[in-house]
Amino acid sequence: MPGQQLKIAIAGAGGLGSLFGGRLFAHAQVTLIARGERLQTLREQGVVINVDGESDSCSPTVIDSENPDELAGLAEIDYLLFACKTQHTEEFARLLAPYIGESTQIVSLQNGVDNEIILEEQFGRSIIGAMTVRFGAHLSPNGQVDVVGELITRVGDYPTGVSPRLDPLVAALNRAGFAAAAVDDIRLESWKKMVINCACNPVSALQFGDIQTLYKTPSSRWVMQNMMREAAAAAAADGVEIGPAELEQLSAALEAMPPLRSSMQVDAERGTPLELGGLTGAIMRRAAALGQEALVTSTVHNLLLSRYPNAAV
Repeated sequence: MPGQQLKIAIAGAGGLGSLFGGRLFAHAQVTLIARGERLQTLREQGVVINVDGESDSCSPTVIDSENPDELAGLAEIDYLLFACKTQHTEEFARLLAPYIGESTQIVSLQNGVDNEIILEEQFGRSIIGAMTVRFGAHLSPNGQVDVVGELITRVGDYPTGVSPRLDPLVAALNRAGFAAAAVDDIRLESWKKMVINCACNPVSALQFGDIQTLYKTPSSRWVMQNMMREAAAAAAADGVEIGPAELEQLSAALEAMPPLRSSMQVDAERGTPLELGGLTGAIMRRAAALGQEALVTSTVHNLLLSRYPNAAV
């Protein structure tokens, strides 16, 4: 890879995947993997990214996830970034695995704490964990990507470690305008994000409001803080410790974030399946494994199921 432009493919070309693909386009050979209506939109208008009132557009290569001839071109890529919803990870990985070369590094950019485990099983190799912090990227009705917040990204060997295979990706992300850095314990960082996500996403999908307003409202704040406590307790099932001091830090980080709509709220507004299985469902499964009950999380989870019958579990 030294001296050569990286070849990066992105599985899942929604808001997050299109943002990464569009930003990396000037610094790498980017391929977006999509299907259906999103595939058609990308082929017609390319990637359009709106940040702070300014728009940028580009036209990376877009391939059809259902076309074997097009997928065959993935054999020589350097990095395969997963940016799909958690409920699609296993299916997407199983679909792509036969086309991916042995030297390709697999990266999860997704919410949740199960994706890395699934990807390791499907690809039979160690993978890279990655996460985004303090920003949101959502598709608008016209297929453009609306971005709010700071483009902060953390990358690490899963479950722990920092190896040279991270360096080219981190460098490319920084050139593309992301504040990217390698961290020694990406699983811990992912769990910290999970604690916030498991409070913000479900409550915002129930109440429809930006996360910061909800967190500053006493009634919804009570629900969110208890869901954060339950998520932190469930982390012990993965051997991750998140104590009271860390919870205070996460609460402060939540207070400091810009007004954001969660991805689950956006999905609820559009009537598309929610990431319940990868968020609240993951907490409930781990709590059960520890002999605990995540009562507030379970209540919100089931309220969402009753309100959105097509929610993914």
